[in-house]
Amino acid sequence: MIQAQRQNILEIEMKNSTFTPKITPYNVKPRNISSGYSRKRSQKLAEEQNVCTFQPKINKYRGRSKENTENIDKCVKLYKEAATLKKKLESKREKIFNEIYTFKPNVIKKRGTSPMGICVKSCGYLTKDKIKQLKSIFMFLNPDTNGCITKNTVSQMRIPDKMYIKCGRILDELIELDESLTFDEFCKAMEILENEEFDKNSQNIPPDVLEV
Repeated sequence: MIQAQRQNILEIEMKNSTFTPKITPYNVKPRNISSGYSRKRSQKLAEEQNVCTFQPKINKYRGRSKENTENIDKCVKLYKEAATLKKKLESKREKIFNEIYTFKPNVIKKRGTSPMGICVKSCGYLTKDKIKQLKSIFMFLNPDTNGCITKNTVSQMRIPDKMYIKCGRILDELIELDESLTFDEFCKAMEILENEEFDKNSQNIPPDVLEV
């Protein structure tokens, strides 16, 4: 009886009470705390990065240094091999050229030496006026680009009688034998011809004239 009365009184008091407590579930509370902590931590890191002035230098070619060194060594090797190969090719080209073209002209390379000067040394008996006269005859015979008179150049010319008397024998032999003469060779041939003429004329002189 007494117990029933107490229960009725408690129910009446509970109905008259206006306070309603707010109870947060256990599983929601830690999640809110964790998200707030993460947000604050991210914000702090962002602030630290804005203040920091350190900028690390990143080597983009890291790990390729060995490869680059090998490439440089290879380029140097190829350059040296190319220089050696060039010398070998030049040597081989010269060897082949000498095997094909066996003719070696006797070219005088002394500076300041003219054909007239050569003739003075080789034909010492000739005077300066004589050399000038022979050169005039030689140039009249129309030497080719090599500085030689040949069968073709001489046969095309109409040679005056006085000139033919002087060097006709030489020109006839040149045409007959199909030879060529340089100015030096022409001077030597004229020397031989004049010596023969001199010896021939000397034989026809009376002995008493020679004794005088």
